[in-house]
Amino acid sequence: MIRRSVYGVCVWLLAACASGPFDEQSRFSAIPVGSELVLNQVIDIGPDRVAVHMQDGKLMEYSAMNHYQPHCKFEIYTMAETSRQVQPGSFLITRVVDNMEMTSLRPGTMAGLMTALDGPDIVTYATYIYLSSEKQPDVFRMSCMHWEDISVRRYLSISEMRRAMGALFSLQIKQPAAQT
Repeated sequence: MIRRSVYGVCVWLLAACASGPFDEQSRFSAIPVGSELVLNQVIDIGPDRVAVHMQDGKLMEYSAMNHYQPHCKFEIYTMAETSRQVQPGSFLITRVVDNMEMTSLRPGTMAGLMTALDGPDIVTYATYIYLSSEKQPDVFRMSCMHWEDISVRRYLSISEMRRAMGALFSLQIKQPAAQT
């Protein structure tokens, strides 16, 4: 009887660990390392900046975006007093990390104190996509995110990231190896 129970638990654990099919619509399908992010047009990064923001395929100022909707930030490593251009090209995806950042939107309060007492009002669910390029080594990462209620805990799907980037970038997914 004990053997059957142990066997049943082992089968259940193996089934729980098996991954399902890769689905870009699913928020549970991560971008595989080894995939590529392709910049399709020149991007100007202004003086004293290290990033540009985009939503629905348009470059925007951070303050003009709807933060509750999918949006992305393309970053380089170094800041300069003059504008720089990132040229079209492919960037290897070397690491993908999901991160949750706490935010408080209560006006006139000390955010840290209120967050400690009541919890945050809003959470930024962000996926950091680290990039590498021999031709453009100053390129750092693409971060795609949105604000959400803390009880929801929802990161963006690959298709939502694609929508935020629009035609500015193409995401070439390296299909995960089939599990046997």
